[in-house]
Amino acid sequence: MSPDGYRQLLEHVKATGVNVWVQDGSGVDKLTAEQRERYLQASADCQSSAPASGIVYELFVAGKGKTFTAKPKPDAEIASLLAKRSSCGKDTLYFSLRYLPVAHGILEY
Repeated sequence: MSPDGYRQLLEHVKATGVNVWVQDGSGVDKLTAEQRERYLQASADCQSSAPASGIVYELFVAGKGKTFTAKPKPDAEIASLLAKRSSCGKDTLYFSLRYLPVAHGILEY
């Protein structure tokens, strides 16, 4: 699906009254950074036509293999993500809290 097709899909979902957030996909690493950015720009940037109310940033790095496993991103990378803010007031969310440095040793992953 192209970035424009993705935006159109999200517009249809939003039209039903559902609040839409998009996940950045950086933790699963299926797309390059440039590809992810094109999808995020089409769906969640500050243009009035962007349907998403914000971005969910992935705080993990997924393991390889068929079964999902993950570990936290490096603390410095998480700190950089936690500092991100939308220039137009869109929501900034994080997935998942278990990967935050303050949760190390408390919540398993």
